[in-house]
Amino acid sequence: MFGPNISQLLAKRQAAKERLGNKLLPDWDAAHEYAYKRAVALDAEDYETVKQLEFEAEREEVRQALESNWDVSIKNNGELKDRGKLLIKRNEQHGQGSSPSVINSYLMTFDSMKNGSIVDRPASVYAHDAHLAEAATRVLTPAAISELAKAGLRQGPAVLSPANRIGRAGDRTVEYGNGFDDESGAVFAGLPTDGGHGDLFPHDLYPEYSNARWNMHTELSYPNSSKGKRVGEPALIGLRKGIKTKMHADDTGEVIRSVAKGWQVGGGSGDEPVVLTSPPTMLQALQGLRNLEEGFRISP
Repeated sequence: MFGPNISQLLAKRQAAKERLGNKLLPDWDAAHEYAYKRAVALDAEDYETVKQLEFEAEREEVRQALESNWDVSIKNNGELKDRGKLLIKRNEQHGQGSSPSVINSYLMTFDSMKNGSIVDRPASVYAHDAHLAEAATRVLTPAAISELAKAGLRQGPAVLSPANRIGRAGDRTVEYGNGFDDESGAVFAGLPTDGGHGDLFPHDLYPEYSNARWNMHTELSYPNSSKGKRVGEPALIGLRKGIKTKMHADDTGEVIRSVAKGWQVGGGSGDEPVVLTSPPTMLQALQGLRNLEEGFRISP
């Protein structure tokens, strides 16, 4: 006789089987391995095992959220209370400054700063975000929490209150798990990132808000560097100069193609084919982009 929890899971398995004409997906049991183990432990009233299984499940969620931008490992030595938790080390990512993803991020960052956020996330995702942020506080080592929390700080994480430090680490975990800038929508998974202050409250103008948790988010390093300390129209000019510099530095025409095929400022993602039979000279490319650039121009 099975206990109530494993019985409920077996009933779910049977229902899934019946929906496919008395066949079961080959990976159904493997996909529900955690659920099986937890159900067995609950029925046996083995709550220590339940607690450990839940910890391991949360640890895997957080590992997956961070792995595109961080080298994630499990701590196996040191203080007992931290063993089994996650250590992180930033992945070194170089040579991608003119990649199509980065060029697209410039265009999307420009668009979101000029025309407002282009990210529309359904309310249903926020419950998962809250769960992931809380899980991060339980499965990351103190060193990993500090590493995530220090993004964008002019001083080290020691200046933060414990609540701010832990909260910032959870926020960064969620953002890396999403893999894109929560304002511009630009993808940063697998690319260099910075902690960027909000466009309305930059560090130099509002140092009193520099360490505020709400005034920090993850963004791609390249456009963040092009904006620098500027805000408003000067920041937009910085972005435009940044992308033009990349155009001039590339004599293959690939940056030009990335701009032409990429995010259309104010008009969504371009899907019209761009016919380029051979790499143009830089002068020809810039002349050909004159019309395209109209949508990438700051109004006087």
